[in-house]
Amino acid sequence: MSTFLLCNCPDMDINYNNTPYFTSKENQLNWFFKRVVKRIDDGSYHRKNTDLKVNYSLEELKFCNYAITLNETENKYYFYFIADRTYYSLSCFAFCAT
Repeated sequence: MSTFLLCNCPDMDINYNNTPYFTSKENQLNWFFKRVVKRIDDGSYHRKNTDLKVNYSLEELKFCNYAITLNETENKYYFYFIADRTYYSLSCFAFCAT
């Protein structure tokens, strides 16, 4: 079971042109936690570069460009850019985290 935090980080881009520098892991997590838009607690295992379906409308999450995954088994965070979105219905779409 994984927890997904979807973030709005407008100053970051997928080409790493604007990458913040963090002096500690705690500072890094605090910076991202301030930008969380939605939390998804019932996520299943997810691999990088694969789609993750979410039951939110595209409108609700249109500003999300970054995802953080907490793997509870390892108690470890993974960080991803949201690279693509796939529309399924008004209340469901998938995003690809790279």
